[in-house]
This record gives sequence, structure tokens and C-alpha cells, in this order.
Amino acid sequence: MRNRQRGAYSFLFLVVLIAGGLLVFALGADGARLYAQQRILQQQADAIALAAAQDAQACGGWNASPGQVLQTANEAAARAGYSGTLSSDNVLLGVMESVDQRLRFVPVNDIQRSNAVYVALTEERPRSLLVPGRISGTTTLRATAAAKKELVASVSAVGSTAVVGGTQDNANLLGAVLGGLLGSPGSFSLTPTDLQSLSSTLVSVGDLLSATGVATVAELLLLDGEVLALALRGLSTGLTPATQILDALLINAGIDTVRITDVIEVVGDAQIPPESNFPLYDLLVGLVLNVAEGQVFQFPATGLNIGIPGVVLVETNLTIAINDAPAIVTGPARQDASGAWLTRVESPDINIGLEAIVNLGLFEVLTLGNIRIPIVVQTGVGDASLIAARCAGGMSNAVEFRLDASSSVARLRTAVIDELTGVIVQEPINTAVGTIYVPLVGTVTVLNISADVNADVQGDRQLLDYQAELVGGRPEEKGIDTGYGDPQYVGAGAQGLATQVQVQVSVLQGIDSTLLSAILGILMISVNALLNGVTGLLDNVISALLGDLISPLLSALGADLGEAAFELVDAQQSRPQLIHGIEILEDQ
Repeated sequence: MRNRQRGAYSFLFLVVLIAGGLLVFALGADGARLYAQQRILQQQADAIALAAAQDAQACGGWNASPGQVLQTANEAAARAGYSGTLSSDNVLLGVMESVDQRLRFVPVNDIQRSNAVYVALTEERPRSLLVPGRISGTTTLRATAAAKKELVASVSAVGSTAVVGGTQDNANLLGAVLGGLLGSPGSFSLTPTDLQSLSSTLVSVGDLLSATGVATVAELLLLDGEVLALALRGLSTGLTPATQILDALLINAGIDTVRITDVIEVVGDAQIPPESNFPLYDLLVGLVLNVAEGQVFQFPATGLNIGIPGVVLVETNLTIAINDAPAIVTGPARQDASGAWLTRVESPDINIGLEAIVNLGLFEVLTLGNIRIPIVVQTGVGDASLIAARCAGGMSNAVEFRLDASSSVARLRTAVIDELTGVIVQEPINTAVGTIYVPLVGTVTVLNISADVNADVQGDRQLLDYQAELVGGRPEEKGIDTGYGDPQYVGAGAQGLATQVQVQVSVLQGIDSTLLSAILGILMISVNALLNGVTGLLDNVISALLGDLISPLLSALGADLGEAAFELVDAQQSRPQLIHGIEILEDQ
């Protein structure tokens, strides 16, 4: 009897042991199954977030829209095997940014602020496949992922290539201006080859880090302009024009007031990698204009001509007042919370006065002689905002950028700039010129020239597109084929300006017009022909002063007569950022 009881107990214990083992196995199998399903759901969320972030504002090009982001998310979900339908409730547009050295996600309603997408997936699954559902119940699996993709551009309005290919006169003029701004007029003798060398020489951020002895770009941007000038001086060995300009910069009292962030500006949390390259010309001119900002400079400019036969520039004086200096700006193509585009570059705001003594030479038998022509050009600020960027993706390394760019209104006046105050004082041309020998009367001055230039060159607005091929996240090369590294212009400059300059020439009162007409008639010249001829000549002279001297000078400094030049000087696409369990902040 006892043996039977022991046998029954042993059998019962074996049954319990087997049942317990089966339960443990079932729990383990269900746990492994749920873990595997959770991993699959997380992988699906990751894939969806990464795909949808490609269509956020900072990466999605000029057709970015919430609808496109949601469509891309659903297409990615189907490819990943997720069976649900996604909506704006579980696919959120937003900004991924660093707050207190931690990445946070801020949902936004306006796609133009976005650089990231947050995805939240849920699935209901039975807790067990072995235990009846009524007993075990169901569990909710949840997976979240936030992905950030951003294409960053560096844009310059300094105009590094605007003077390349110009004439020797233009190069001389720029040399005189740079020398005048730095307190050493006549010290820089530039050639078109010098300008080509300066514009084609690239300086890498890595070289600047090494030259300044700092480890990061953040540290570099905290330094002042003198440190930047010293670093460029060391990196430009063998480039005589650059070293001369930098030597003059380093002894200029204003260099200590300039900071590197005045020349190289980084927007938000954008990053400049050490491999980034900036044109040496842009850095040099940016430094010079920042040193000169807020001051008035007056100096002679010699050795120039305007290419009109028989007309000679006897004396030329330039007055320049710099109001706003430019910077190379690096940032993404998206807006801030106020609706302003983050990456915005401006051309310099410059007033330039040209006071020229011009010998008009001869017109038929009339010796026209010298005339003083004072002209002031007031340039506003041309600007460009980076409004779209299309990231590389899939099998393509191509990236695209779009700038909403505008040139300024340029105002032209017969006036002078007060050397001490910078105030523009109206001063029209009103002078008597032209001598002719009249028998029985002698040599007399016969013509009165009156000119009051009061013209505006209207600015323009255009969308400028740039393309580049990336290798390792950086542009592969510069060239016309890609549109990367080639400046684009907004505005017509000085073209058509001759028709805007109004000049009046008349016979002086007190001259016997009948006698003059008779003498000119003997010489087969009519009074009207004389007046029209001198009017056309002076009109051409004033237009040439604007188009051949002032316009190239402004262009070399990053501005022009109603025209602005913008250049994509560098680009970067970093690796996507994928974060699980990111903290979500409310939009402020």
C-alpha cells in the first residue's frame, strides 16, 4: 500500500515537474517571441523615421510638404513590413536640437522649420501563444525613433571671382582701394593673375585649426581677427599680394575689434568640418571690410583710364564709407521659430564717391578742356536666404541648393561724401568749358555744361540654384558642370545706365550766337551738331566712370550697381542621427 502511494506521489510529482517545465518553456518562448517582435517593430520605426526625414525641410528640397513626409513614411512602412497605416498622430515633423548638451525633439506645425521626423509605432500582441488568450490577455508593443537629416551650405557674398578676368586697370583700382582702406595707399600693385591666384586659393578649416593651435571649430570662432590674420599669413607663403595685405592688416589698429565670427558665421548648431574650404580672397576682403566698417576713407587713385579716345583722366579721388561688412555664412535651409530663414548672407553696404577731373579733349575745332565730375553711388544691401536643400540619397550623391536672392537698389547722385562725417552732399556739375578762337574777338569760352545725375538702378530678385556631387559627405569638385563654386548674379549692374544719365550742354549767354553760328558754318559745323556731340561725349564719360571704374570696384568688394554676387563655397551632409527614446519638448 505504501509502495503504491509512493508510486502515485512520484507520478504526480513527475506530472507537476513536466507541467512546470512546459510553463517555463512557454513563458520563455513567449518572452523571446515578444522580444523579437519588439525588435522588429523598432527596426520598422527606425526605417520609417530615416526615410521620412529625407523629406523634411532641411533635406527635402523646394517641394517639401507634410503630405510628402507622410507618404514617404507609409511607403517605408510597407517596405519594412509594418501593416498599419500611419498618420500625423504617429509621424511628427520637428526640430532635433541640442538643449543643455542633450538632444531633444521639438514638434513643429510648420514644415519650413523642420530637420527631423519622430515616429511612434504600436502593435497589440497576445502575451502567450500557448496559454489561451482569455487567460493570458494581450500586451501593447511600442517603438519610437527620431531621425535627423540636414544638408548644410556655406555661402559667400564677398564676390571672390567677380574681378577675375578683369583688366589691369581694375586690378590697379582694387589694389589702391585695399591700400587706402588699410592706411597704406599705393602699397598694393595687383594684377589679374594675382586676383586669379587669390580667388582660386582655398584655405581649409583644418589648416586654420592647426595654425591657430585650437582643437575645434567652436574654439576657433571665439578668437579675434588678428589671430585669423596671423594664421592666414602663415598659410599664404609665396602669395605676395596676400602676404602684403595681411601684413598691413596686422599693423592696423582696427584689427583687434574684429572677431572671426564677423568673417565666418555659423548658424545655430550647424557644424563646419575640418575639411571645409573657403576662398582666400573672401577671407581677406571680409577681414579688410570688417576692419574698415564705420569709417570714411579718401585717397587718390592713379594710373586709370576709361577707354574713350581723346579723353584723359587727369585726377581721380575716391571716398569710401563701409556701413556693413560681409561674412561667409554656414547653416541649414530651414526657418527659426519667428519664420526667418536661418542661413542668410548679405553683400556689403558701401557708399563710394568718385571725384574725377576729366580732360574731354577736342571736338572738331573746339578745345573742351577739363571738367570736374563728382559722383556718389549708394549701394543698399543685397541678400540671399538659403530656402531649400535636397540631400543625397539612395544611389545618388547629387545635392541641390536654392537661394532666394535679391540685389539692392543703387542710387547715383552728382554729390560728394564728406570726409569727416560720411554725409552725402549734393553737388551738381555746372561749369563753363570749351574754347574757340574767334577772329577779331580772340579766344572765348562758349559752352556751359550742366549735369545733375539722379538715377536709381533698380534691384532684382531671383531664385538661384546650385548643384554639387558629394563624396564622403563633401563636394567632390568645383566647376561649371556642377554649379558649385561658380558665382551667380542678381541684377543687371551698370548695363543700360547711359540712358539714365542726363546731361545738358548750352551756348553761354553773352556769346553772339549768330557770329558763332557763322564761324561754325564756315567750318561746316552746326550749333546743334556741336551741342549734341558734346552732350553725347559727356554722357559717355559719366557712364564710363560708372561702368568701367565704380562698377568693377564695387564688384571686387562684393557689391555692384544694383547687382549682387552669391557663391556656394562649401557644402556638407553629415550622417543621419537616429535616436531612440528621445525627450519630446513642447514648442515654445
